[in-house]
Amino acid sequence: MFSKSFPRLMFAATGLLASLLLTACGGGNGCSNNCGADTGDAFPIADPDLNTLPPSSTFANICTAGHEKAFVLTYMNENYLLYSRMVPPSAEQTALLDVDSYFAALLTSFPPSGNLPSTHPYDDRYSYVIPTYLANSLDTGYSPGGYGFSWVTDRDGKQRVTYVAPNSPAAAAGMARGGEITSGGEFDSPGLHPYTANGMYPYTVNAGTTFTYRDVPGGETRAVMLTAVPFQEDPVPIVSIMTSGNRKVGYMLFLNHSSISQDKLIDSIAYLRGQGVKDLVLDLRYNEGGFVYAAQSLASMIAGSNATTGFADNGVFERQIYNGKVPDVTLPFLTKVTWVPGISSLPPGYNNNTNKARYAAGTALPALNLGRVYVLTSNLTASSSEALINALRGVDVNVVQIGTLTYGNPYGSNRRDNCGEAFYPIQYQGFNAKNFGDYAVGLTPTCLVHDDFGYPLGNQNEALLNAALGHIATGQCPGSITQN
Repeated sequence: MFSKSFPRLMFAATGLLASLLLTACGGGNGCSNNCGADTGDAFPIADPDLNTLPPSSTFANICTAGHEKAFVLTYMNENYLLYSRMVPPSAEQTALLDVDSYFAALLTSFPPSGNLPSTHPYDDRYSYVIPTYLANSLDTGYSPGGYGFSWVTDRDGKQRVTYVAPNSPAAAAGMARGGEITSGGEFDSPGLHPYTANGMYPYTVNAGTTFTYRDVPGGETRAVMLTAVPFQEDPVPIVSIMTSGNRKVGYMLFLNHSSISQDKLIDSIAYLRGQGVKDLVLDLRYNEGGFVYAAQSLASMIAGSNATTGFADNGVFERQIYNGKVPDVTLPFLTKVTWVPGISSLPPGYNNNTNKARYAAGTALPALNLGRVYVLTSNLTASSSEALINALRGVDVNVVQIGTLTYGNPYGSNRRDNCGEAFYPIQYQGFNAKNFGDYAVGLTPTCLVHDDFGYPLGNQNEALLNAALGHIATGQCPGSITQN
């Protein structure tokens, strides 16, 4: 419930998303309407007027192209944050559009406003639609077939490995953080964005790929062959203790706000509290979002009494402002587990027993009671990760941000499935306790530090972590680094 968008999976994205949709159409992975490829029967709403449309339930689960498009229009009219600016395509255009293209045609621009920064995106870059099988994988962190690594394009245009999951096909092939994919496979295709859900790509069992690879840029190339296997992402794969000066510091790598992440976060914070840490370095550089309740629980455990003492309603984590048709929601900071994941639609092969929530509603949350936290960020840090940062700042927790500008997504969606597809139109904008929520341009780092790929994540020599440890000791950014 209350999920944020995954910004790299917008409808208009090319490359990876297109290949995923093609895989779904060819592989029978759940697109009952042929992934929206059929324009199909007649559209059942003549001359649609946004003021007189019937409820979306009239057309829900009627899986012909005309009725699916009618569902999209009516659902968007009820829930889309920007519904009042929608202009439905003409009857002639509607007849030519498949379902996904019709959804894209309804997306509109943000209204000019003195409250928005001049650099705010003009068009809606946040709403998207994907097959339900892919949405199920993203929600649960489970892929029927994944290679077990993720990658980005670095500042020199090279395809660099960012993370390799233990015991994955990529790990067995000797791949590691910092390696370079030089050619072959799909990884160097133009327009292929780096969203890989931390190892879950390509979401298809027994898929295979071959590419050339260097262990370090400029090194010898070698061929790598990978076969995808069922893959369960670990959302919190690294939790460790280190020191800076005389202060005990906890480091936590958090990759994805998936349905299984809350339990892992509770375990991790309980461990760090037991170790008596005085500072926390939270690594969100590759965390593109997911369920807001996971961010709500984590922020509550970090701040503890700093967020609940002296604030009305235990302090506001996020005010979610909807479109006037849907009631607004206020999420408080928590002292107990409030949301327990209940996923009704699961990907094939998912082990629901193994991944069943262990902490019931009402379980007390462990708390670090920190007045300061270090957060490592990049342009992939988005959505629920940004909401967490914004919420902590709203209750005066000092968030020292190390890295680069975040993606910039203060908007959220609540997934709605229909006929084999999952729709995520933006439905609300999130604001913290200080009523700040205009960060569509991204959240600016305290210390500007670029990802260098030279050391494993969690290694004290790694650039972002090293800068955080230095700041803990001295209160300053590294001498060669910009301080904002």
